[in-house]
Amino acid sequence: MSAARYWRLTAIETYDAGDLELSELALYDGATRVDAGATISSVFAPASGALADLSDVDFGTTVAWPFADIRLAAFALVWDFGAPQNVDKIGAAGPARASFLQRFVLQYSSDGSNWANLISSTLGLKWVNSSSIATKIEREDAIAAATSILLNGNGTNGSQVIVDSSLRPKVVTAFGTAQISTAQSLHGGSSLQLSGAGNYISTPRHVDFEPGTGDFTIAFNWRPIDVTNTQILAAYTRDAVFDNTDIGFFIAYNPGAAIIQFVMVSGLSEVSIVGSVAPLVGQFNHVEVVRSGSNFYLFIRGTPAGTVSSALGMNAPFTANLYLGRRFNTAPLPANGWMEDFTFIKGEALHTAAFTPPTVEASLPPFDVTPYRVSLPVAPTKIVEAPPPAFDNYMPSEIRGYYDREDGGNFRVAGTVKEVAVPSNTPLSRRVRLAYQDSGRVIREAFSDAAGNYSFDHIRGDRRYMVTALDHAQIYRPVAADQLTAEPMP
Repeated sequence: MSAARYWRLTAIETYDAGDLELSELALYDGATRVDAGATISSVFAPASGALADLSDVDFGTTVAWPFADIRLAAFALVWDFGAPQNVDKIGAAGPARASFLQRFVLQYSSDGSNWANLISSTLGLKWVNSSSIATKIEREDAIAAATSILLNGNGTNGSQVIVDSSLRPKVVTAFGTAQISTAQSLHGGSSLQLSGAGNYISTPRHVDFEPGTGDFTIAFNWRPIDVTNTQILAAYTRDAVFDNTDIGFFIAYNPGAAIIQFVMVSGLSEVSIVGSVAPLVGQFNHVEVVRSGSNFYLFIRGTPAGTVSSALGMNAPFTANLYLGRRFNTAPLPANGWMEDFTFIKGEALHTAAFTPPTVEASLPPFDVTPYRVSLPVAPTKIVEAPPPAFDNYMPSEIRGYYDREDGGNFRVAGTVKEVAVPSNTPLSRRVRLAYQDSGRVIREAFSDAAGNYSFDHIRGDRRYMVTALDHAQIYRPVAADQLTAEPMP
């Protein structure tokens, strides 16, 4: 949470890469809406509506700006509170998803000149309907992107279909009688039942579970049945016994001291936290292990249960598995109870001091961008064997009232942007850039349309080009097609 006199919304993109139209635009301090106490201004006057309509709690009045304005770097909506004001959340409502906030940056300043980012949203606000305010809090997108696995335990009673609700879902397998159970649940009506020897859940090794020396958070809710035996609640180990070359971790219940213990092993070295807070039988206990810098923390029900400092890292050089309910097969030490909301977050330390455990089901923020890759043509149609006269390659073209004498011509490069994950070949509207192959200079930029099509018209025909498609969700790297030749304008 930050306190500042000035706040502004900038770097705005809408879902259809067009005009912006909102009925409400709210700033919050916790659960309290605070923007009514500020004076709001816009660098560019709206095309319709009044700025006061953004805080009148009336979903029927809207304010709109044309794409030509919001696409400019100078565009911003600015709140002046007159004095420092805490803000940790932004909310918005609008009449349609197409003109709603997808990408934006919320910044703050003490003097109105020097700005710092509070929220840089790449996953978008989720438009629900025209009379609902969608919100986003600080760090929300970063945590969502860093979530390696999220197992809520939702499903039909007795089902062994375990769903990973993270942005990069893993293949999860239930062994023995490990299953979804409606017998016990904290939030969602069901949980994962792990009922002793041979009954566990596993997913194969993945770099998402190997934070090295970086920050991480492992969290889950656990309700024990049996507290008389040593139990492994979660582990990242090989299937065989550890030796002095292994790297991994396990979280265990130790009945001798009635505590939960975290151990991270790296060869002959280890990090160990022996908890000082006992889990309670007959209820779900929130367990959380956090690394922040070189400090490791263990929390039970939000209460600090132990801490230790170490520079040890974890990157498994062997065939490991992430297990819930056991570790390697020579000494599995099976769990016996119910688990819910298991989460591994690589790169984010959620807590370093006492906190109140979540009272709702663990979930990613309500974003509205599907992870995608980009499919570009290998090359558009080549120039015909008998090209136009040489002078035509350099002919200036009139585009929307101006002449492009340097890069203009009567040729074009066209293609499509498509999602090739799930479902396959779904067209998407995304930012595409056209650059000269030899110099890398960008000469055109556009968004593909709703059908995924883009076309850079009236360009020179004597140069080779490179097209790059950008993933503003920052889940995948940019995708490029190079050595392209332009085709004549139709």
